[in-house]
Amino acid sequence: MFYLCKKKSAMSAQAQTQHQPLFFVSQDSDGGYVAKAPKYGIYTQGETWEELMEILFG
Repeated sequence: MFYLCKKKSAMSAQAQTQHQPLFFVSQDSDGGYVAKAPKYGIYTQGETWEELMEILFG
């Protein structure tokens, strides 16, 4: 399982995570990747790591 949070500025990691979703990423049994941010009700998936990153962070 991976934990992702996109950094946008030089703010502290704690300040950034207070305003941005923290994604829990795991590999799906079908071979793709699943990302969840339970606090925000976000759930998404991608066939590849690159596709998932594009979906999450554009």
